[in-house]
Amino acid sequence: MSYLYDFFYGGFRPASNTNEQPIKDDQALRTKLKRTRYKISSLVMLTNRQRAEASKNVPKYLFRMWDARSGGNSKLNTTKAVTPLAFASSKGHNSVYDMTRTEFITNTSLHLTGCDSVVTEFSSWSHSPYFAFYFTMQRSSSGTFHVAIMDTEELAKSNPAFHVPALGKIFGKSYGYVYEEEYLVHGVIEGQFYKAVPYNQLCKLGLLKQLPGLNKSGISASNPNAFRLLPGEEENYTTDELRQLRKIVLPYGDTFSLPMAIVLFCCKKRPGYWSELSASDLDTIITVLGGWEKIPHDWCSSRSVFSKNVYPKNWDANEQVQNLMEALYTHCYGKGARGNEKRYAARYAKAEVDEEDIIGAMASMSVSRGDADEISTEGGAEQTLARKPTQNGARGFTGNK
Repeated sequence: MSYLYDFFYGGFRPASNTNEQPIKDDQALRTKLKRTRYKISSLVMLTNRQRAEASKNVPKYLFRMWDARSGGNSKLNTTKAVTPLAFASSKGHNSVYDMTRTEFITNTSLHLTGCDSVVTEFSSWSHSPYFAFYFTMQRSSSGTFHVAIMDTEELAKSNPAFHVPALGKIFGKSYGYVYEEEYLVHGVIEGQFYKAVPYNQLCKLGLLKQLPGLNKSGISASNPNAFRLLPGEEENYTTDELRQLRKIVLPYGDTFSLPMAIVLFCCKKRPGYWSELSASDLDTIITVLGGWEKIPHDWCSSRSVFSKNVYPKNWDANEQVQNLMEALYTHCYGKGARGNEKRYAARYAKAEVDEEDIIGAMASMSVSRGDADEISTEGGAEQTLARKPTQNGARGFTGNK
């Protein structure tokens, strides 16, 4: 291990009583790890409230692409869990705070530099959905690639996440800790707040048709600057476009299909980065997402929704995602929300009544034989099946079915 001390500490072997004790017993270091964006040089303990806030300075949703063959073991990445190599071999710590300073620095540094021999306790995730989608598209020929999402706020206790540049500042390291798009998440990630879907399945549902900018060659995935700006000119949305994007993400299930839909809405450059959306626009988007009650009330406690200091700066997709989430939450639960909901309910109640009148009128009309489909039963008897009007519903695509 002496070469690791030379590599990480420039030949200086740190005092064992500081670097060999568990992080949970090193109050100063533990505080630093929990506050990512507070002033790193200060060793003064934060108040409990500040520490709680600091632990949320990671985006609520992080994204990961993985191949079933990654890591040389098909059990490491599955639709049920992401299992870092150390935990697959029962060598991982129960908590990241059980690691010593030396273990933490060694493990994260070797992980980030791509050392084949590291038994990592971490998995890599990105704040940028566009980066994850594009990175997957560039490597999707094998058919075993998946796009995963996790809720860091729900998994904060079991799977703490750390922004890579923040770790570099904490430990005074620059080499290897420069990946602004990357977060390291500790432990086995599994359960309700993790979901992975095959990339090919998303493509079959129309991902590249709706987001042709992903089908672009000649950009190096190792250059994050290529993914900061969304390609093309600003585009206004259409209701049909949003409905198609909503359908694409239904495989992400009840927990994640709504945030993934918002992500896809924001993978095109929108006017003003959706910083100013009208009440009518928000009503339309809410309808496509499934209705007023689908907008999560617990977003109220998410710094990703309301703080401009959570996401790294100058990433188009992230800016749009945050703007849209904040606008949706404020429209549904903020000032004036009660009036917004009454107007919304009246608007769509009238639309439903109008549609029911049309459907009722059409149902009462006689259907001639030329307007019917003839189908045969197994016994050979013919039946007529009247063509019914398509009922998409004025409230839009509800999903979750």
